[in-house]
Amino acid sequence: MDEPANQILSQQLLTPRSDDDRAFKAAIYARTSSLNQKFGYSLDEQVRQCWERCKMLGWKVTRIFKDEAESGDDTDRPQFQRMMATARGGHFDVVVFWKLDRFSRSILHAVELERELRKYDIALHSVTEQLDTSTPSGRFNFRNIASAAEFEREHIKERSQMGFKALALQHAWPNRTPPFGYNRIEDGI
Repeated sequence: MDEPANQILSQQLLTPRSDDDRAFKAAIYARTSSLNQKFGYSLDEQVRQCWERCKMLGWKVTRIFKDEAESGDDTDRPQFQRMMATARGGHFDVVVFWKLDRFSRSILHAVELERELRKYDIALHSVTEQLDTSTPSGRFNFRNIASAAEFEREHIKERSQMGFKALALQHAWPNRTPPFGYNRIEDGI
C-alpha cells in the first residue's frame, strides 16, 4: 500500500475514544542503543519524524518519552517504563515510534506489550512501517515485523561476537579505553 493510502487507513482505524471533537492524543517513543547513534537514528530525528506524522494525521502529541543508549532487548528502560505507567492511566490513545525496533527488538516483549496496550485501548503506530494494531490483520503484520526485528538483533549480536573474537585473536582491544592496569599502544595491541 502506498504512503497516502496508509495515512488514510490510519486515520480511519485510529479514532479518538470519545465522540467529541478533541484531537487524538499521541505519545512519542524514541530510543537509541548507543551514544554513537547520531545520524539517521538519533533521538531528535526520531522525535521530529514522529511529530511530523502526528501533525499530518491531526493527532495531538501529549507526551514524549526518550531512552538514550538503552537496549531494545527487554523493557527495562526508564522512559519506556514511565510510558507504560502513563498508558495505564489512559493519558494517550496511540504510541508513535519511528520504527518497531525502536519500541522493542524481542517478539515476545513486543506481542505482550501490544496486548497490554490494547487492554487500555491504545494502538501502536510506526512512521516507517505499515502498522495498525486495531485489526487482526494488523496484529498479524505487527508480529511479523516484530519477528524480523528480533531476527536482526540476533544477527547484530552474532556479527559483534565474530568481530570481538577476531580482535582477540589479534591480541587487540575493541575500544579506546583498555582494561584497568593496561596501556593501549597505537596499533591497538
